[in-house]
Amino acid sequence: MTRKLFLHPDQYKIEEIQNSENIFLFPSSLLDKENIQFHNIAEESLINFRFSVNQFDQEFSFTDSLTNKIIHELIPLFNEYYAVKKSNEFWFTILLADLREIIEIVYLRFLQLHSVSDKVSVELVKNADQFLKYETGRLFYLNTNFISTVDWALSSYIIEKTDLVNRFDCQYRLIKKSEKPAFDRDSSYYNSTVQAELNRAASFRRHWFPYYVSFQGNNLSVHLDYDEQINKEFCKFGDESSKFFAYYSGFPRLTPRNKKVFFKKLRNRFQHSTENSFESFFINNFETFFPDALLNLRIPLYSNFQFLKIGMPSSSVLEAESRENGGKVFGIQHGTAYGMYKNGTQEWSERSVSDGFISWGWTENEGISPIIPLPSPMLSKLIPKNKLEHSIPKDTYQIGVIFNTTYNRVGKLLRIAMPFFLKDNLRLLNDILRTLDSLPQKEIVVSEYAYEQGYDIKLQIDENLRSSPDLKFESMVGEKLIKDSILLISNSFGTSFFERLVLNKPIIIFNDFFELENFNSLWQELVELLISAGIYKREGDSFRSEIGKSTEEVLKWWNSDLVQNARMEILNKYVRINEEWKDHFHDFICMQLEKLPVKSTPSKVPEIVKFYSRIYFRLKQIFVLGK
Repeated sequence: MTRKLFLHPDQYKIEEIQNSENIFLFPSSLLDKENIQFHNIAEESLINFRFSVNQFDQEFSFTDSLTNKIIHELIPLFNEYYAVKKSNEFWFTILLADLREIIEIVYLRFLQLHSVSDKVSVELVKNADQFLKYETGRLFYLNTNFISTVDWALSSYIIEKTDLVNRFDCQYRLIKKSEKPAFDRDSSYYNSTVQAELNRAASFRRHWFPYYVSFQGNNLSVHLDYDEQINKEFCKFGDESSKFFAYYSGFPRLTPRNKKVFFKKLRNRFQHSTENSFESFFINNFETFFPDALLNLRIPLYSNFQFLKIGMPSSSVLEAESRENGGKVFGIQHGTAYGMYKNGTQEWSERSVSDGFISWGWTENEGISPIIPLPSPMLSKLIPKNKLEHSIPKDTYQIGVIFNTTYNRVGKLLRIAMPFFLKDNLRLLNDILRTLDSLPQKEIVVSEYAYEQGYDIKLQIDENLRSSPDLKFESMVGEKLIKDSILLISNSFGTSFFERLVLNKPIIIFNDFFELENFNSLWQELVELLISAGIYKREGDSFRSEIGKSTEEVLKWWNSDLVQNARMEILNKYVRINEEWKDHFHDFICMQLEKLPVKSTPSKVPEIVKFYSRIYFRLKQIFVLGK
């Protein structure tokens, strides 16, 4: 009998999950339903494609190589399409993040579907390609991870366009419109993030006619902190009276025809260069996934855009043009995954389009761009000025739980967030809360994430735990728990871990499924220290015995020489903090500003272009900005 493969949550009723003849794409087909607990579903009923650590590293290298290969082939085509002569660095700055994001998502789903060895019957979206076209790679990522219809369409398209269509018994359904995120918090995050990305894409969209623009601005952009006041404070070190200009040529002629030629030439470049099945599939269907915005960019023929930026690279034309003219972009660490794992897609992408990477934890200095060691602004602000400043109130034994539960629905090559870990992670959360609930006279507070991409975390908790009067679920209270909890518990080395180390307050990391081999050599060495000190627990019995202690016992353990020595070793080797952190950044910024080359003077621009450009922008100021 042919088994049924379900790709979408509306394709089955809840009771069908118990039927051994049915298999479910995990987690996609189980999301956006309120009454399914993932960790209780038998593993043999799931298509939950798992990488070993070595496989993950191999697939990361393959994706890395394919992304670079495609961009190198695209560069001459883009220069021809836009009639410019921009450098490889210029196009890498613009293209890398978008294309890497798309390639990873499509590749991971390709591998997952090709892991199905049985003959199955499956229902596909007939018009799948209509749901896969977006302006940017970020929009493609957001929609595949938050919208079940798009997720289903991606699987349908891959099956239809590969050899799987011959192996599977396929039926088809015409879908007229896409759904919205099923849960309120998902919907709120999705709507605001999509709108922000649409606005970003629109800001670089090409004008139809040639024009010239000149304006005064700052040659320094700084985003170190969520505190805008601090960012503004540093921006004052730049030259706010810098004069910039740019000359744009307008849309290429015969744009629709040029697009067809563009993709035809790309396919020809790969025609005899690969025997890899995914590479062939992706190149042959590249136009389906290709971000529309990349063929509608406002590319200057020439400009003097040149500035120093410190913050997350934005992959914008402005950044690319600045780097083309000698400007610098320095990415900055904004999480704790950087340098901790052997491979991670976000750090790879950001370092690849940066002239240097500012890090408070990374020590590895080889590869894509140099590491610039500077103190963490966020962690440095937590350094206690005296022993009483961050003292823990002892009237109530509050245990805080900050749990990383956000896993990608479709997948990105960050090992800790791979979707196949979701089931293990939710089982772990239930185990932790079950243990905590059994403790006498304790107050347990669980911080919920702002969104979970297709499920409500409370509904993944066993019913008796959800109804427990001793467990409180509160949205985004991590900062409060970090400061106030006597003991903090987490499942990963997130920012909260390092914040507690700086504050010198007890924390336990408990994770019984994540392999130590995922960490790089330095972090593996430090993890061994944490295991020896009892800060990192990998077995349930050890975890349960530790958290059953009284307040006095927990504080005695934390203040012991063994724990404090391990804590200081982590801080000394992996966490750069300094009360004078502003001085360090000031010195770095001033040094980099001095290195910026002298901006070029305006090149010859047709006077008629200058004339109607002045009229256009004055009218725009009157009728648009004056509203």
